[in-house]
Amino acid sequence: MKKAILIFLALTVCLCLVSACGKTAEPAPASSGTPADAEPAEETPAEEPQEGVPAEETPVDEPPAEEPVEEPTPAEEPAPDEPEAPAEEVPASATGFEGVALPADGVIHTAAELGKVLTDGDAAGSYKVDAAQLDMTGIRYGSLGREDAPFTGTFDFGGCTLKGLYQPLFLYTSGAQIANLKIADTKIVNDDEIPEDMIRWGLVVSDATDTKISDVDVADTVDLNVCIWSSDACVGGIVGHAGGDCEFVRLTSAAKVTTECMKVFVSPIIAWFEGYTTMTSVVQDCVFTGTLDDTAVGNDSKVGGILGAVGNATVSGCANYGTITSTDGGQNAGVVGWACGDGYLIENCLNAGTVTGGSFTGGIIGYSNRAGGELSLCLNVGAVSADNPANTGAIGGLIKNSETWSYSYWTEDSCEAGYNNIGSASITEFAACANAEAAVKEISTVGGKFAMDGGKVVVQP
Repeated sequence: MKKAILIFLALTVCLCLVSACGKTAEPAPASSGTPADAEPAEETPAEEPQEGVPAEETPVDEPPAEEPVEEPTPAEEPAPDEPEAPAEEVPASATGFEGVALPADGVIHTAAELGKVLTDGDAAGSYKVDAAQLDMTGIRYGSLGREDAPFTGTFDFGGCTLKGLYQPLFLYTSGAQIANLKIADTKIVNDDEIPEDMIRWGLVVSDATDTKISDVDVADTVDLNVCIWSSDACVGGIVGHAGGDCEFVRLTSAAKVTTECMKVFVSPIIAWFEGYTTMTSVVQDCVFTGTLDDTAVGNDSKVGGILGAVGNATVSGCANYGTITSTDGGQNAGVVGWACGDGYLIENCLNAGTVTGGSFTGGIIGYSNRAGGELSLCLNVGAVSADNPANTGAIGGLIKNSETWSYSYWTEDSCEAGYNNIGSASITEFAACANAEAAVKEISTVGGKFAMDGGKVVVQP
């Protein structure tokens, strides 16, 4: 019983002590009532740094640090300027005649002066080259003469040899005279660089009207691979297209000419000569000794060693010794691919080269379909062949109208047939001969101007 009373008293004392302890702790917070206000005051400054007063000022400064992101903007600004700089620099560095003045007296002494004249010269000017050779490599000259302002003056190259040509020397000429020019060491591979509206291309003149061109020689170091993807395009080793009262005299070429255009008039000399109705237009004493290869398929091209096509003009004393190949479906010949004028005259012309392919293939003419045409005193001693013998002949592939053809001869081994006539053409004195010497002798008796030079047949002036 005493133990129980003692335990009870001990518990009572402990409870009192605990109670007293609790009352002592309460007064401390109660007596400092301001600290309760201070705590929020302390929390406010404590929260402000966390939101970035000192600590996030750095992040706030980082956007300016990120303003290097704006650096691309200044960096990008030169980027548009950089293309412009080369665009200006390329012509400037490539023209090759910066700071060069046009020659006041019209006499050209340097390649730079020639580049300047071809680009900025007087369309009615009179010019002469006084140099044996001018290397135009790297000189990006313009072509003299425009459609609305053709070159109408005179240009005497003085026998100068031009090398490294870049494009045609003249685009349009009218009433002009161009003479005494040699071209060598030139390679032009020209496809999509030709302006869309320019479907006529010639290394000397692209489009000639009433123009006289004489004594031009293109060496065997000239390689032309020109394609114009447009119907009825003209590609000429010397002249692209000609019309009106033109004279082309003593134009010779040993060049390599290649094209795979669509329907195209192509020749290493003159691609298409429409001529003049009075028959005063002349192609005389022109010679080809190189290679001509038209690889377009099925596009009805007009391919010829001297002319791709001729209209109303006289073609006289011309000769082909070159190799001419056409894999398309057009007209192909050693001298004239297509004789299409109402008044053409082809006389004293020779084919001594190899002519292959074409729908209509001939040594002198591939195809003739105009009533007023005349061929006389022509000779073929070269091999002529194609897959369609009915339209293949040593002199003419096919004569379709009432033309007059006379006094022309070929060698027996050149082609099985001399001509094919499905019209009402008048054919007089056409015959095969045993060999070239016999053919020359035969044609000489009726006025033909041919001779043997060693084992080679030549046309006499």
